[in-house]
Amino acid sequence: MSSAITEEDDVAELSLKLATLQALLRRHRSRRQRGILGIVLGLTFFAGAYTIWQLLPPGDRLTLTLTCLAGGTALIAYGIYVKRYPDLQISDRESLFLDLNKHCSQADLELQFQKIRNQRRRTWIATPADHQSSYEDDLEFYVAELRRNSIRSRRANHVTQMTTIIGSLAATGISSLSLSVTALQWISPIITFIVGAASGIAAYFKFRDRGFYSQQTANAIDQEVAAYRLKIRRYKEIDDTERAREMFLEEVHRLRVEQENREQDLDQPVKVKGDGE
Repeated sequence: MSSAITEEDDVAELSLKLATLQALLRRHRSRRQRGILGIVLGLTFFAGAYTIWQLLPPGDRLTLTLTCLAGGTALIAYGIYVKRYPDLQISDRESLFLDLNKHCSQADLELQFQKIRNQRRRTWIATPADHQSSYEDDLEFYVAELRRNSIRSRRANHVTQMTTIIGSLAATGISSLSLSVTALQWISPIITFIVGAASGIAAYFKFRDRGFYSQQTANAIDQEVAAYRLKIRRYKEIDDTERAREMFLEEVHRLRVEQENREQDLDQPVKVKGDGE
Protein backbone atom coordinates (compact mmCIF):
# COMPACT_ATOMS: atom_id res chain seq x y z
CA MET A 1 0.00 0.00 0.00
CA SER A 2 2.78 2.37 0.93
CA SER A 3 4.65 1.64 -2.32
CA ALA A 4 1.50 2.47 -4.32
CA ILE A 5 1.14 5.76 -2.46
CA THR A 6 4.79 6.56 -3.09
CA GLU A 7 4.34 5.83 -6.79
CA GLU A 8 1.31 8.13 -6.97
CA ASP A 9 3.26 10.88 -5.20
CA ASP A 10 6.11 10.48 -7.68
CA VAL A 11 3.72 10.68 -10.63
CA ALA A 12 2.07 13.79 -9.16
CA GLU A 13 5.45 15.48 -8.69
CA LEU A 14 6.54 14.61 -12.22
CA SER A 15 3.24 15.91 -13.60
CA LEU A 16 3.76 19.19 -11.74
CA LYS A 17 7.26 19.46 -13.19
CA LEU A 18 5.90 18.88 -16.68
CA ALA A 19 3.27 21.58 -16.20
CA THR A 20 5.96 24.00 -14.99
CA LEU A 21 8.16 23.21 -17.98
CA GLN A 22 5.23 23.76 -20.32
CA ALA A 23 4.71 27.22 -18.83
CA LEU A 24 8.41 28.03 -19.24
CA LEU A 25 8.35 26.84 -22.85
CA ARG A 26 5.36 29.08 -23.55
CA ARG A 27 7.28 32.03 -22.07
CA HIS A 28 10.30 31.20 -24.20
CA ARG A 29 8.27 30.90 -27.41
CA SER A 30 6.48 34.16 -26.65
CA ARG A 31 9.81 35.93 -26.14
CA ARG A 32 11.16 34.55 -29.41
CA GLN A 33 8.02 35.62 -31.27
CA ARG A 34 8.35 39.15 -29.87
CA GLY A 35 11.91 39.26 -31.19
CA ILE A 36 10.84 38.22 -34.68
CA LEU A 37 7.97 40.71 -34.60
CA GLY A 38 10.39 43.45 -33.57
CA ILE A 39 12.62 42.80 -36.59
CA VAL A 40 9.65 42.71 -38.98
CA LEU A 41 8.19 45.94 -37.59
CA GLY A 42 11.62 47.58 -37.69
CA LEU A 43 11.99 46.79 -41.38
CA THR A 44 8.46 48.11 -41.93
CA PHE A 45 9.43 51.36 -40.21
CA PHE A 46 12.46 51.67 -42.51
CA ALA A 47 10.25 51.15 -45.56
CA GLY A 48 7.85 53.76 -44.19
CA ALA A 49 10.74 56.21 -43.66
CA TYR A 50 11.83 55.79 -47.28
CA THR A 51 8.27 56.23 -48.55
CA ILE A 52 7.77 59.37 -46.45
CA TRP A 53 11.06 60.82 -47.67
CA GLN A 54 10.01 60.30 -51.28
CA LEU A 55 6.40 61.49 -51.04
CA LEU A 56 6.34 64.41 -48.58
CA PRO A 57 7.71 67.88 -49.38
CA PRO A 58 11.16 68.77 -47.96
CA GLY A 59 9.78 70.91 -45.15
CA ASP A 60 7.61 68.16 -43.65
CA ARG A 61 9.49 64.94 -44.27
CA LEU A 62 12.57 65.31 -42.06
CA THR A 63 10.87 64.89 -38.65
CA LEU A 64 8.68 61.95 -39.67
CA THR A 65 11.55 60.23 -41.47
CA LEU A 66 13.87 60.52 -38.48
CA THR A 67 11.09 59.27 -36.16
CA CYS A 68 10.51 56.20 -38.33
CA LEU A 69 14.24 55.52 -38.56
CA ALA A 70 14.68 55.80 -34.78
CA GLY A 71 11.70 53.54 -34.12
CA GLY A 72 12.83 51.00 -36.68
CA THR A 73 16.37 50.94 -35.29
CA ALA A 74 15.10 50.38 -31.75
CA LEU A 75 12.78 47.55 -32.84
CA ILE A 76 15.46 45.80 -34.88
CA ALA A 77 17.99 46.15 -32.04
CA TYR A 78 15.50 44.55 -29.66
CA GLY A 79 14.79 41.72 -32.09
CA ILE A 80 18.50 41.07 -32.66
CA TYR A 81 19.14 41.07 -28.90
CA VAL A 82 16.42 38.51 -28.32
CA LYS A 83 17.72 36.34 -31.18
CA ARG A 84 21.32 36.72 -30.05
CA TYR A 85 20.57 35.93 -26.39
CA PRO A 86 17.65 33.48 -26.44
CA ASP A 87 18.23 32.18 -22.91
CA LEU A 88 15.26 32.49 -20.59
CA GLN A 89 15.93 33.52 -17.01
CA ILE A 90 13.88 31.49 -14.55
CA SER A 91 13.29 32.06 -10.86
CA ASP A 92 15.25 30.41 -8.07
CA ARG A 93 12.24 28.31 -7.07
CA GLU A 94 11.72 27.03 -10.62
CA SER A 95 15.45 26.35 -11.03
CA LEU A 96 15.61 24.35 -7.82
CA PHE A 97 12.39 22.47 -8.50
CA LEU A 98 13.38 21.50 -12.06
CA ASP A 99 17.11 21.04 -11.38
CA LEU A 100 18.05 23.53 -14.12
CA ASN A 101 20.34 26.50 -14.45
CA LYS A 102 18.81 29.95 -14.07
CA HIS A 103 19.55 30.71 -17.74
CA CYS A 104 18.11 28.01 -19.99
CA SER A 105 17.68 27.87 -23.73
CA GLN A 106 14.63 26.41 -25.41
CA ALA A 107 16.63 23.29 -26.28
CA ASP A 108 17.49 22.77 -22.60
CA LEU A 109 13.85 23.08 -21.58
CA GLU A 110 12.62 20.72 -24.31
CA LEU A 111 15.30 18.17 -23.38
CA GLN A 112 14.31 18.32 -19.72
CA PHE A 113 10.64 18.05 -20.67
CA GLN A 114 11.23 14.85 -22.68
CA LYS A 115 13.42 13.44 -19.92
CA ILE A 116 10.77 13.94 -17.24
CA ARG A 117 8.01 12.75 -19.57
CA ASN A 118 9.88 9.49 -20.24
CA GLN A 119 10.59 9.13 -16.54
CA ARG A 120 6.90 9.38 -15.77
CA ARG A 121 6.07 6.84 -18.45
CA ARG A 122 8.43 4.35 -16.84
CA THR A 123 6.34 4.39 -13.67
CA TRP A 124 3.78 2.22 -15.48
CA ILE A 125 5.53 -0.79 -16.98
CA ALA A 126 4.29 -3.84 -15.09
CA THR A 127 1.00 -4.83 -16.81
CA PRO A 128 -1.09 -3.89 -19.88
CA ALA A 129 -3.37 -1.97 -17.54
CA ASP A 130 -0.38 0.12 -16.51
CA HIS A 131 0.33 0.89 -20.15
CA GLN A 132 -3.27 1.98 -20.52
CA SER A 133 -2.83 4.32 -17.55
CA SER A 134 0.29 5.76 -19.15
CA TYR A 135 -1.52 6.24 -22.47
CA GLU A 136 -4.49 7.89 -20.78
CA ASP A 137 -2.28 10.17 -18.71
CA ASP A 138 -0.38 11.24 -21.84
CA LEU A 139 -3.53 12.57 -23.49
CA GLU A 140 -3.29 15.94 -21.75
CA PHE A 141 0.09 16.66 -23.31
CA TYR A 142 -1.00 15.35 -26.70
CA VAL A 143 -4.02 17.67 -26.74
CA ALA A 144 -1.86 20.60 -25.62
CA GLU A 145 0.55 19.86 -28.48
CA LEU A 146 -2.33 19.73 -30.96
CA ARG A 147 -3.66 23.09 -29.78
CA ARG A 148 -0.18 24.59 -29.97
CA ASN A 149 0.23 23.34 -33.54
CA SER A 150 -3.22 24.64 -34.39
CA ILE A 151 -2.43 28.12 -33.08
CA ARG A 152 0.89 28.18 -34.93
CA SER A 153 -0.74 27.09 -38.20
CA ARG A 154 -3.57 29.60 -37.86
CA ARG A 155 -1.12 32.42 -37.22
CA ALA A 156 0.91 31.43 -40.27
CA ASN A 157 -2.28 31.31 -42.34
CA HIS A 158 -3.37 34.75 -41.10
CA VAL A 159 0.05 36.25 -41.89
CA THR A 160 0.15 34.84 -45.41
CA GLN A 161 -3.44 35.86 -46.14
CA MET A 162 -2.98 39.40 -44.79
CA THR A 163 0.28 39.71 -46.71
CA THR A 164 -1.52 38.68 -49.88
CA ILE A 165 -4.46 41.06 -49.36
CA ILE A 166 -2.54 44.12 -48.17
CA GLY A 167 0.32 43.50 -50.60
CA SER A 168 -2.05 43.29 -53.57
CA LEU A 169 -3.72 46.58 -52.63
CA ALA A 170 -0.38 48.24 -51.95
CA ALA A 171 1.08 47.08 -55.26
CA THR A 172 -1.92 48.51 -57.10
CA GLY A 173 -1.67 51.86 -55.32
CA ILE A 174 2.09 52.17 -55.71
CA SER A 175 1.86 51.27 -59.38
CA SER A 176 -0.40 54.30 -59.85
CA LEU A 177 1.88 56.57 -57.81
CA SER A 178 5.00 55.38 -59.62
CA LEU A 179 3.79 57.12 -62.77
CA SER A 180 4.48 60.46 -61.07
CA VAL A 181 7.16 59.42 -58.53
CA THR A 182 10.06 57.72 -60.28
CA ALA A 183 11.62 56.48 -57.02
CA LEU A 184 8.61 54.20 -56.38
CA GLN A 185 8.90 52.24 -59.61
CA TRP A 186 11.08 49.52 -58.06
CA ILE A 187 8.82 49.04 -55.00
CA SER A 188 5.85 47.60 -56.92
CA PRO A 189 7.76 44.57 -58.33
CA ILE A 190 9.15 43.79 -54.87
CA ILE A 191 5.68 43.86 -53.29
CA THR A 192 4.32 41.73 -56.13
CA PHE A 193 7.08 39.19 -55.51
CA ILE A 194 6.28 39.12 -51.76
CA VAL A 195 2.58 38.59 -52.50
CA GLY A 196 3.33 35.74 -54.89
CA ALA A 197 5.72 34.13 -52.41
CA ALA A 198 3.16 34.35 -49.58
CA SER A 199 0.47 32.81 -51.77
CA GLY A 200 2.77 29.98 -52.83
CA ILE A 201 3.88 29.24 -49.25
CA ALA A 202 0.25 29.15 -48.05
CA ALA A 203 -0.74 26.78 -50.85
CA TYR A 204 2.26 24.49 -50.35
CA PHE A 205 2.21 24.14 -46.57
CA LYS A 206 -1.62 24.25 -46.24
CA PHE A 207 -1.59 26.16 -42.95
CA ARG A 208 -5.37 26.52 -42.88
CA ASP A 209 -6.05 22.79 -43.18
CA ARG A 210 -3.35 21.89 -40.65
CA GLY A 211 -4.77 24.31 -38.08
CA PHE A 212 -8.33 23.15 -38.68
CA TYR A 213 -7.57 19.43 -38.33
CA SER A 214 -5.39 19.88 -35.24
CA GLN A 215 -8.08 21.95 -33.52
CA GLN A 216 -10.79 19.51 -34.59
CA THR A 217 -8.92 16.50 -33.16
CA ALA A 218 -8.12 18.33 -29.93
CA ASN A 219 -11.76 19.27 -29.46
CA ALA A 220 -12.91 15.72 -30.24
CA ILE A 221 -10.54 14.23 -27.66
CA ASP A 222 -11.57 16.79 -25.05
CA GLN A 223 -15.23 15.97 -25.66
CA GLU A 224 -14.51 12.25 -25.40
CA VAL A 225 -12.62 12.75 -22.13
CA ALA A 226 -15.51 14.80 -20.72
CA ALA A 227 -18.06 12.17 -21.78
CA TYR A 228 -15.99 9.39 -20.22
CA ARG A 229 -15.53 11.19 -16.92
CA LEU A 230 -19.15 12.34 -16.71
CA LYS A 231 -20.54 8.97 -17.79
CA ILE A 232 -22.66 10.39 -20.58
CA ARG A 233 -23.29 9.60 -24.25
CA ARG A 234 -21.86 6.18 -25.11
CA TYR A 235 -20.74 5.59 -21.50
CA LYS A 236 -24.11 6.38 -19.95
CA GLU A 237 -25.43 2.82 -19.63
CA ILE A 238 -22.13 0.99 -19.14
CA ASP A 239 -21.69 -0.16 -15.55
CA ASP A 240 -18.45 -2.03 -16.15
CA THR A 241 -15.63 0.45 -15.50
CA GLU A 242 -13.02 -1.57 -17.37
CA ARG A 243 -15.27 -1.91 -20.42
CA ALA A 244 -15.93 1.83 -20.43
CA ARG A 245 -12.22 2.51 -20.21
CA GLU A 246 -11.49 0.19 -23.10
CA MET A 247 -14.11 1.93 -25.24
CA PHE A 248 -12.66 5.32 -24.30
CA LEU A 249 -9.09 4.32 -25.18
CA GLU A 250 -10.21 2.74 -28.45
CA GLU A 251 -12.01 5.91 -29.50
CA VAL A 252 -9.11 8.16 -28.53
CA HIS A 253 -6.68 5.91 -30.38
CA ARG A 254 -8.90 6.06 -33.46
CA LEU A 255 -8.88 9.88 -33.31
CA ARG A 256 -5.11 9.95 -32.99
CA VAL A 257 -4.65 7.60 -35.96
CA GLU A 258 -7.00 9.75 -38.05
CA GLN A 259 -4.99 12.85 -37.15
CA GLU A 260 -1.74 11.15 -38.14
CA ASN A 261 -3.27 10.07 -41.46
CA ARG A 262 -4.49 13.62 -42.13
CA GLU A 263 -1.05 15.05 -41.43
CA GLN A 264 0.48 12.47 -43.74
CA ASP A 265 -2.00 13.37 -46.48
CA LEU A 266 -1.23 17.08 -46.05
CA ASP A 267 2.47 16.39 -46.49
CA GLN A 268 1.84 14.75 -49.85
CA PRO A 269 2.06 16.93 -52.98
CA VAL A 270 -1.14 17.84 -54.74
CA LYS A 271 -1.94 15.34 -57.49
CA VAL A 272 -3.14 16.72 -60.80
CA LYS A 273 -5.70 14.47 -62.39
CA GLY A 274 -5.40 13.67 -66.06
CA ASP A 275 -8.14 14.00 -68.62
CA GLY A 276 -8.90 10.29 -68.51
CA GLU A 277 -9.30 10.14 -64.72
